[in-house]
Amino acid sequence: MAKRLGRIPLRERTRELERIYYGVQREIAVQLSSVSMADYRELNAMKVQERINGLIRKLNRSAMKWVRSSIPEAYKESYGISRTRLEILGKKKSGKFDPQRHRYAVMDYIDMTTNDLIRANMSIKNNVNTYLYLARQASMGLSQIQAFSYEDEEAINDIIQDAIDRGERPGYATRLIREY
Repeated sequence: MAKRLGRIPLRERTRELERIYYGVQREIAVQLSSVSMADYRELNAMKVQERINGLIRKLNRSAMKWVRSSIPEAYKESYGISRTRLEILGKKKSGKFDPQRHRYAVMDYIDMTTNDLIRANMSIKNNVNTYLYLARQASMGLSQIQAFSYEDEEAINDIIQDAIDRGERPGYATRLIREY
């Protein structure tokens, strides 16, 4: 009913865009699942980032192609519906009608929609980069935690005990531990 009334023109074209993004979403999930925080490898992360950058470029091309075909098609369909409704109401086409103006309106919508989709795609890329950065940081943190040996634990306990015995503030003990 919505398509007939012109509220959501070309619902199947919208579903096509949804399928494009869903396919890329699955592929990105597969790529990111190969990056482990416990077993992080920089070379593997760089390869994953390159693959995802390629997916984003492909997604940008697909989005631009979709916009260039969908917007004019939706405009033509809704224009026909509007024209029919106006004819039913007895309205005539104005002598001031400028087809060039409508062409520019379609081009403006194409530009705005393309910019929105590309900006959304870049945010996907930024989120992936953030995830890989956080995975790298978590891996470094885990390796630092695992680097402590039993002797380190004893030395830290001694530093804390000495600070407590002397009545020092907790910040003093923290500074000594960091220096250690």
